[in-house]
Amino acid sequence: MESEKRSLRKHILSMSEIVFITLMAVLNVGFDLFLSPLFILLLGHVVAGILIMVPINFIFISLTKHLVDKFGTLVLYMIVFSALAIPTTFFGAFPGIYKLLVGVAIGILLDLVFFIKTPVLFKIFMGGLLGAIGWWLGTFLIWTLLGFPYVTGMSNFLNEFIPISRFISLPITKINSDFFLFVLICGLLSAIPCVLMCTITYPIAKTIKSTSIYEKFNQMQ
Repeated sequence: MESEKRSLRKHILSMSEIVFITLMAVLNVGFDLFLSPLFILLLGHVVAGILIMVPINFIFISLTKHLVDKFGTLVLYMIVFSALAIPTTFFGAFPGIYKLLVGVAIGILLDLVFFIKTPVLFKIFMGGLLGAIGWWLGTFLIWTLLGFPYVTGMSNFLNEFIPISRFISLPITKINSDFFLFVLICGLLSAIPCVLMCTITYPIAKTIKSTSIYEKFNQMQ
């Protein structure tokens, strides 16, 4: 019976883990609020989001997942992240509770990606690659299902920098093959820096795990 309880605790988030995940999401939001206006001013909303802000988010996301490697970690993370983003203009062009739907969709996809049981280095690579694609898939799906014109605007804007109209029929206004191809393009553009962030945070997580503070944290399960 005791062994079954221990096994169950290994898969369920403890209160200390919930607090840690929440704090990391809060830190991520604070970091975004501080940096995103500058990058948006310099590069524009679309370029800044794809190449910089999503990879920055993956610093916090991957570090959290490395330290609390359970299914549900990133769902909770993204719920907190998106809830805090509701009154802001980031994570969507205007404030709104719709961001919770986007957060849940992304969180589920990220948890599924990082749940893949593979060798560590391959898991890091696939987490960054598929995670970046999952981020945009979850985001674009909810935006399009809610009737927001963001995907149309992003695809038209990105086409000014990269001639994606050679491969995609623009404008993108509904969920079809062009929609999923655009998801893939955005995901691949974000993937290289996201993989880099996942790689950087892994040794940091290993160092943290070797500390007495982390050991005490685990004993609070």
